[in-house]
Amino acid sequence: MQDSEVISSPARLSSGRVKRLLVTGGKGMLGSDLALQAAAAGWQVWAPGRNELDVRDEAAMAAAA
Repeated sequence: MQDSEVISSPARLSSGRVKRLLVTGGKGMLGSDLALQAAAAGWQVWAPGRNELDVRDEAAMAAAA
């Protein structure tokens, strides 16, 4: 995955809302594998690396939600 890439799938919940998942550490081995599996299962995934999203920054996390 490239930086800030969103892996998209059109699947939706029964309520009609898109299933979205934020994977922190998405550029690492586990995070990237999880992101690919979730996308394959129909989730819209955003998997930023540590340069893109600092989980210690409350404002950045709120903006990512």
